[in-house]
Amino acid sequence: MNWKWSGGPSWVFGNSIVFKVTDNISVSLDVDYVMARFTEVEDPAFDSAISDINDVLNELDLELRINRDFEIDYNNLRFGLGVRYNF
Repeated sequence: MNWKWSGGPSWVFGNSIVFKVTDNISVSLDVDYVMARFTEVEDPAFDSAISDINDVLNELDLELRINRDFEIDYNNLRFGLGVRYNF
């Protein structure tokens, strides 16, 4: 499945705080925030299934139409903890 970006506002914020434990080892606390808006989706498997259904429905003079006019807001906040080894 492939999502298409709408061209609207999208933001990525990230920050890490690193604490030195020893001369070679550090620990980090990471915070990441992503915000975006999507308006289109491409899913070849779904499109193929709809096409197969329409092949059957066409024999009955019917058609299945899918409304793909939508907007999905995507927000993601992640926290992470990492260990770093300095050579």
